[in-house]
Formats: sequence, C-alpha cells, structure tokens
Amino acid sequence: MKTHERSRLGRFAPLLALVLAAGCGDLGLGAGGDAVAGLVIEDPNGNTLVTVSASNSVSGSLTIGRNQQRQLIILLRNADGGIVTPALGQSIRVTIRNTQLASWTDTGAGVGTLRGGSTTGQTRMVIDVIDAGSVEYTSPEINIQVT
Repeated sequence: MKTHERSRLGRFAPLLALVLAAGCGDLGLGAGGDAVAGLVIEDPNGNTLVTVSASNSVSGSLTIGRNQQRQLIILLRNADGGIVTPALGQSIRVTIRNTQLASWTDTGAGVGTLRGGSTTGQTRMVIDVIDAGSVEYTSPEINIQVT
C-alpha cells in the first residue's frame, strides 16, 4: 500500500470506528446485548460460590468473616448460560439488605469487595442490571452469612 493510500485510510479510521460503535449495542467480546437471565458469583480463583439460574433458583450462598473482606466477580448469564457482557450504558448494582452486617464496594465491570461487619448474622443481597437508568434484571435474594 502506498503512503498516500495509507494516509487516506488513516483519515477514515476514526469515522469507521464511530460507525461500528453506533451499530453495535455492545463493544465487548462476549454475548453482550443478550437479555440477562441469571448470574454466577465467583471468587478470584474462578470457584463458583453462587449460581442464579434462568428460572431464578439460587444455589449456594456467600460466607464472610466478621471484619473481613473478599473480592467477588459477578458474571451475568443469558437464558442459554452464555456470558452476557454489559453494553455501554449498563451497570451492575448490588444492594445488601442489612448494611450493619455486610457491605459491598463496586470496583467496576462486575467486580467488587464484600465486607463483613463487626457482628455476626445473616443478611441478603440483590443484584440489579441497570440500563440507561432503568432496571433490566433483578436477581432473587442471595444469602450472606457473616461468621
């Protein structure tokens, strides 16, 4: 390719990127744009701790020590079990029912830190997928045991 042709192509590259971005609901590499039907919560080693199926049944629970913390990864799933990559404008919100027992700090892209409070007990968390300010998916309650 001649230098002149390369520079002309270089001028159109930003325009091409904008056209591609506008045409894609998701710029991720997964099955983004699919409807979220369930999720998996894993530890950083890839061990599955909680699974929420497409039928909204929960298997597993989370355990955290009093005054301890652990990093967790939330993987969204479609009805076929494939990973859903959140599209632009989508976010994941975690709500813990009793914040005296546990808290969540979001670090982005479905990753966050669960912290146990200063007392032991049981609480629950709910995970929402938000799209442009509207709730697109809400998980059933997931048990958290603080020991």
